[in-house]
Amino acid sequence: MSGNSYPESAWKFISTQTFKQSWRASPLSGSNAEILAREAIERFVDYDEWFIAEVEKGLASADRGQLLTHEEVGQRLEAFIFAKRPRA
Repeated sequence: MSGNSYPESAWKFISTQTFKQSWRASPLSGSNAEILAREAIERFVDYDEWFIAEVEKGLASADRGQLLTHEEVGQRLEAFIFAKRPRA
């Protein structure tokens, strides 16, 4: 590990492999492992809150009877995939 020692307070709630990866990545990002971990947790919490809100919106829509047919879902997926294809 290029002579660096891990701090005594290495987090016990993440795997050793994940901790080592964050330790190696920290100089590349101009940060330190603690900041990287905090930012990762913040991103996860933000995403989790967004995801729960989206599920709740979907359930409310279903409760109102606003549902898509199997065919409509397929059409939306095809349009989404087509829009993401690289143009030649």
